[in-house]
Amino acid sequence: MRSFNIEAQDAAAAIRHFARQSGIQILVAEAATRGKRSAPVRGTMPVRAALVRLLRGTGLEIASYDGRTAALRPRAARKPPPRRPVVRAPAPPRAPPPAESPPAEIIVTALRREDRLSEVPAAITVLQGDALQSGIRSGTRDYLTTIPGIGYTENTLRANRIFLRGVSDGISTGDPVTGIYLDEIPVTETFQASFDPGALDLERIEVVRGPQGTLYGAGAMGGTVRLVTRKPDLDEAEGYVEAVADATRGGGMGYRAHGVINLPIVSGRLAFRALVGSDHDAGWIDETARGDRNANTVDIRQARVQLLWAPGDDLRATFAMHRQERDADAPSFEDRDLPKGQTFRNFRQAEASRADLYSLVLSRDWDSVSLVSASSLLRKRTASRTANTLTPLLAAAIGVTLGPGEGAGVDFAGLSRRFTHEMRFVSRGEGRLQWLAGVFYADDRLRFDQFFDLSEAPSLAAAAGDAGLFSLAQTYRARQQALFGEVSFDLSRRLSAVAGLRFAHISQTGTGIAGGLLNGGPLSFRQKVSTSSLVQKYQLRFEAAEGRSVYAQASQGYRNGGPAGNVPFDLCAADLAAIGLNTAPVSYRPDRLWSYEIGIRNRLLGGRLIVNGAVYLADWRDMQAAQVLPCGFPFTINGGRATSKGAEIEIASEPLPGLRFDASASFLDARRTRSIPFAEVRVGDPLPFVARSSWNLSATYRWRAAQATPFARLEVNHVGRRWSPPAPASTELLEMPAYTTLRLSAGIDIATWSATFLVDNFTNTRTIYRRTPVYDYVGAPRTLAVRISRKF
Repeated sequence: MRSFNIEAQDAAAAIRHFARQSGIQILVAEAATRGKRSAPVRGTMPVRAALVRLLRGTGLEIASYDGRTAALRPRAARKPPPRRPVVRAPAPPRAPPPAESPPAEIIVTALRREDRLSEVPAAITVLQGDALQSGIRSGTRDYLTTIPGIGYTENTLRANRIFLRGVSDGISTGDPVTGIYLDEIPVTETFQASFDPGALDLERIEVVRGPQGTLYGAGAMGGTVRLVTRKPDLDEAEGYVEAVADATRGGGMGYRAHGVINLPIVSGRLAFRALVGSDHDAGWIDETARGDRNANTVDIRQARVQLLWAPGDDLRATFAMHRQERDADAPSFEDRDLPKGQTFRNFRQAEASRADLYSLVLSRDWDSVSLVSASSLLRKRTASRTANTLTPLLAAAIGVTLGPGEGAGVDFAGLSRRFTHEMRFVSRGEGRLQWLAGVFYADDRLRFDQFFDLSEAPSLAAAAGDAGLFSLAQTYRARQQALFGEVSFDLSRRLSAVAGLRFAHISQTGTGIAGGLLNGGPLSFRQKVSTSSLVQKYQLRFEAAEGRSVYAQASQGYRNGGPAGNVPFDLCAADLAAIGLNTAPVSYRPDRLWSYEIGIRNRLLGGRLIVNGAVYLADWRDMQAAQVLPCGFPFTINGGRATSKGAEIEIASEPLPGLRFDASASFLDARRTRSIPFAEVRVGDPLPFVARSSWNLSATYRWRAAQATPFARLEVNHVGRRWSPPAPASTELLEMPAYTTLRLSAGIDIATWSATFLVDNFTNTRTIYRRTPVYDYVGAPRTLAVRISRKF
């Protein structure tokens, strides 16, 4: 039950008032509300009944309602009474014209409250619909190419690291610089590749650029990516199945199959939604040492279950479970001294992982405030074998000559457990003062075991003896608490101000036992560190007209400090003394970033033209970086400084029914303004993996032909030159060339069936995501695919 007090007024304004007072999202085309007046609604009643009363006399009706979202549509005209049939010659079928209504407003939750996309004072991009059907593979990265200023690199075995607005530290440190969320749940991980739930059964992807430290905490320095899943429908049973077959040039055949089912258990109160899927990403790189073709294959199996319980219009509970199993062979790299598509390693490489994510989200609405409580538990197991390209040098250093076909590598086994809980209160209603306040808690536990695997290098194993070359067993525990809040106040009818604050404290403990010939014997260590951070946000927003606004913002992002790492003093005393240290480093501090931004958001011509843009300057201080001493041991330090300044623009247009154009561009300059002590970087060096310019163009057209809806989409993506970090003992950055790729798709929808033909990387462009002196991490060559799906 809800209390309503809405006067009879313009239908569009009344619907906005209703959405605020009821706490639900309402989707409706603007053209459908023009020139129409609502009925008044006063008193306490169920939300659906109140909405029906509001729409009386408007010619609108409820198309769907799930307790949180209502979609409205024009009421169908009554059929005329039957008349005596008149026999005429049959006329050829004519396609009904596409709907002429402009698109409905998108409701987003990226700023932790429900807002219309056009009114959000932030640089935010939302991907949905055709944009989520344009890729062949199911990984999140394949769908983020249209985001201005985005960058990424690939670590071992296709583990991605995402950067926004030039805020990039390469792959050197444990903490991320971009936050990744699945609905309300943070899935960003420390010291390992973050869990990627993929782009299956999503309602939309929200990408917020710029630091989000006050709302999302540590790690959201460059921005935040939120994957918003489709929720269970309380009223209708539905589902779909989809199958994809693909072929990569010079590689193998791949497939992807998944299905979704939604079942109401108690109509309007309890519903269940489940997803199952299996992917086989074909490889295209040959391992010539053993004659393995297409060695870089990846297999992913996953399942997601959601149970939604809505005992009333104002209370909802959603339980979700997501399991993902992943098996990968060789990494996606090519040796630079071999022909394209080849690598040579005398050590078999592989990875296997399993992740289980459990979450419970509770929401409760009252007249003036809403409560959201989100709890999660992420368990992950990882095992990998990675070749060590320095094996010949290590063998020579201890006087060993490797035999033919001998090779060594590093075996790694990891077990992590992360529990998080966030509870926040959000104001409701239409008052001048709006606020948000919350608490956050996280408990991370990790265990890593790694050692030099000499099973394929018997001569080296004999020299190392029972102790081996090197081994490390390490544990890590971190407990984090945070308080955060944000206040918005309307200074006038058009001008509003926002201030936000977050205080966070983290306690970390790291322990380990290291051994082996390279470690100088057994060594144990224990490091305990506590750090605190206070970050701020300030903003002014001016609404020039409906759908047109400008904002100015200053906001902070940060990462937590932590244990510096294991550096045995006996082995590294001379190297430490050379850089002015008389003891091994124990900890490093949080690093922080201030960003200053001015942006515009314009929704014009009834939503048929959207123009958004921003200019920004980010100042990143006390940068964290992992350094390797000449003795061979790494540790993390602070000391560097960098700036990132740039501009970005997004344009979306629907000039004709069914035809949509999208364009985005980013121009930025991200450079170091202060070098890190005893690090191999220089003032003026660009930050790693950041393109100075990038742009994207796409066009989508849907039309009707008889009982079918054909469609076609074209997407061009350009990424400028980037640089990988220098090799050890060098200051020269490794340049990666610019590239432009073309993605095409065309298909047809007939009733519940859909068929699509896709071509990714049509021009077969070589794309490099990371470069080392020995090898390049590369993207897939031209890939052709066919997708068949059916709804039921």
